[in-house]
Amino acid sequence: TETFVARVALISTAELGLQSGTGGGRLDIFNSDGDRSTGADYWTRTPHPSTSSGAYPVTSAGAFTTSFVYNANGVRPLCIPVSTALVSLEKDDDNCYTVQ
Repeated sequence: TETFVARVALISTAELGLQSGTGGGRLDIFNSDGDRSTGADYWTRTPHPSTSSGAYPVTSAGAFTTSFVYNANGVRPLCIPVSTALVSLEKDDDNCYTVQ
């Protein structure tokens, strides 16, 4: 299990709904590759077993890959708001959830 003091962290493959037991629990907003897609490859915080210095990437289309690649273009931070924060159920015009 993992606990975070900070409110921002890299997302795990478990939180993305791609694997289980890799840190955190599946988040309800990630139900398909389309929900995980950002248009660019990005790294997760889940360590890749084939290397001591790498992590699993997610493809630009939001798909999980078990291959280790060096060309991920960024990271997808996970923001963990305080438990009393209200978050919109629908995305806004910029395709983002908003804290109200």
